[in-house]
Amino acid sequence: MKNSTILFFAMLINFVLSEALWADNEKNPLRILSSMTSDWKYEWYLDHARILAQPDWDPLKGNPPLSIEKAIKIACDKALALDKDFSSPVVSSISLNRFLRLQEKNEKEAYTKWFYHLTIWSHKQTADQPLPKTCFIIVLMDGSVVDFKKTKVESEN
Repeated sequence: MKNSTILFFAMLINFVLSEALWADNEKNPLRILSSMTSDWKYEWYLDHARILAQPDWDPLKGNPPLSIEKAIKIACDKALALDKDFSSPVVSSISLNRFLRLQEKNEKEAYTKWFYHLTIWSHKQTADQPLPKTCFIIVLMDGSVVDFKKTKVESEN
């Protein structure tokens, strides 16, 4: 693996929060996504200030501030920058998710913030890797990408 900024595994247990929630304690970053393999846990976090700095969007009033085409390009470019196996990426899924808030404070502001969650597969398969590598990318409406935190899973033995 070339860089731990993005996740490459075929067999994943993926826990995606369809609508990311965060508590009123703004000192704790929001966990957007969590994935595990047998050896590693990956979590994507985002600070509240970065969330609130995103452009507003109301899906009933027009297209998102960042087009789906641009989000796909950003995600594929990020994957390729981290691993050459993503030179011919396959976009497996794309979802638009809203940041939601559990408390009343800044409610209107928080409900208008959105992000893309993309799952990308590499096209390359080998005898050692019969399934395509998988990469999860979180793209914010300002075109930036959220990096993940990687931690070793402790064995229960």
